[in-house]
Amino acid sequence: MLTFNMKKAFWPSSKYPDVERHIAAHRALEQTVMNKRRRFEQQPADRENKALACYLRDWWISHINDIDPAYSNYLNCPTTLRSGV
Repeated sequence: MLTFNMKKAFWPSSKYPDVERHIAAHRALEQTVMNKRRRFEQQPADRENKALACYLRDWWISHINDIDPAYSNYLNCPTTLRSGV
């Protein structure tokens, strides 16, 4: 979650127009992981471990390939271009 916390530090000042969607993606991941953790603690099973590992892998790949580039491009774009000038 360190990466999330580092990104969150930039969100207020970035004025990224799609920040709410980005934050929602992070919150959804956090919630899913916490739910899976609770289930695992109640009934430890190898399949739960594998399901969590697959979920995290798929989420991570999808997020990095589809969501983070837009945020990164926005942050790296000169301010004058962001404002449409």
